[in-house]
Amino acid sequence: MTMPNADAGALSVRPNLAGSAAGLAGAMTLAGGAALSSITGAVLTESNATYALFSIMLFFAGCGLLAAVLAALVPGDSQSYRT
Repeated sequence: MTMPNADAGALSVRPNLAGSAAGLAGAMTLAGGAALSSITGAVLTESNATYALFSIMLFFAGCGLLAAVLAALVPGDSQSYRT
């Protein structure tokens, strides 16, 4: 549900670099999913699948929430990149 807003935010910072921003945002999404899938695959076994998967999902959801809170706390000036 947040992907359209994240993409719009990434593309609106510098409109003249929107193509690069779109490519970078897509690559980061793909790389993050691949890394988290690898971590999950390394941790899960048949005996701990239920609790380990829930724990991994809860941990990374918390990491995402923490990143959103930290991003909201950073003071920003949208005009600072223009010269």
